Amino acid sequence: MKRKKISVFIYNSFKDPLFQSNLFKYLVHNQEFGDCEILLITFEQPEYHLTKTEQLENKNRLRRLNIIWRPFNWKKKTVFKMLNFLEAFYLVAKYRFKGYSHIITLGTVAATMATPLCGILNLKHFIYQYEPHFRFLKEAGLPPRNPLLINALIYLEWYAARAARAIATGTSHMVRDLKNRSIKAEIFKVPSCTDESLFRFDPVERNRIRSDLSIGTKKVIIYAGKFGGLYYDDEVFQFISELKALSEDYFFLILTPQEKSKIRKSMKKYSISPDSYYLTKIEMNEIYKWYSAADLGLVTVPPLPLQKYRSPIKTGEYLNCGLPFLVCKGVSDDDQIATEYDVGIVIDELSRESAREVHVEISRFLEEQKPDLVMRCREAGVKYRGFSTLKSIMRKAIIEF
Repeated sequence: MKRKKISVFIYNSFKDPLFQSNLFKYLVHNQEFGDCEILLITFEQPEYHLTKTEQLENKNRLRRLNIIWRPFNWKKKTVFKMLNFLEAFYLVAKYRFKGYSHIITLGTVAATMATPLCGILNLKHFIYQYEPHFRFLKEAGLPPRNPLLINALIYLEWYAARAARAIATGTSHMVRDLKNRSIKAEIFKVPSCTDESLFRFDPVERNRIRSDLSIGTKKVIIYAGKFGGLYYDDEVFQFISELKALSEDYFFLILTPQEKSKIRKSMKKYSISPDSYYLTKIEMNEIYKWYSAADLGLVTVPPLPLQKYRSPIKTGEYLNCGLPFLVCKGVSDDDQIATEYDVGIVIDELSRESAREVHVEISRFLEEQKPDLVMRCREAGVKYRGFSTLKSIMRKAIIEF
């Protein structure tokens, strides 16, 4: 049987969790069937640096899966970025003449960059995780702020959807919007997935971490992620400060790659004492232990109108670890899932006022029998975001586009 040849263009590093925990898992699963050959192009950032030995080991491992990996060094300056893109596009063109007639891109930024090349080389394009990224930036008032530039980028991301052969997107809202605009691509609903074999509740680790941190029976609220940009910043600290004022029984776990000094400064600003929280950075394969130690997870996406198109990866991770979550109304399909399966709390916004309003409901969740709550969250997580549930949809998308 003739193998399908696919270029995969990722404007992320190979070890970036956004790639590793989603599209990469689908690619590896797809290669188990032996009917595709893949050229994988990534842009390696210092944050996810791999040694030459690690790169070689990964290249050899991928080659056994019929995946050729070509990493480029990510460049910060615009001039060097352009040279970077030209190198990568030359490689795609070179492999096009070797029969690589299909291309998969991760996210709207990569899709927008690759779309002109698809037209020139007659490549069939599958956009995975399509979201209106540049509209998000404009809505949040983030760079680029030049009206002509941001509007041009918004047009290009929409043009990418119109020119694509297939699109996978994370929410029912985006599926409906694309269909209403008569997009010709086949559309698949694929929320940001979670590997439920990795993200799971571990009672032993729960007891160990709570013992190590002397948490005892306190109500533990966890947040894993960044502050600012497309996420809440000061509002998170205001919210947890108010909860702490309402009850000394709260304890907060913050897992973030951002500078600890900045987070501690914000904690101090809102009178959150050092003995009320623990701040650390955790590798992805260790995060389930910390989720297991917690009682409620925070999703800190603000409820701006376009955020219904987002698919925050943390929601699936929380649920698969048996952890209920708190989310703002209008974010992704998460608010609907929270209510439908009774696995989360929906608020209008993250603020001091909402903390006072929702305090009693948080207590209701946290007073429930832990085994029952873990089971309910886990079942909802596997059904909504589990890799085992979504992999067949992605296999179909990859084979048919």
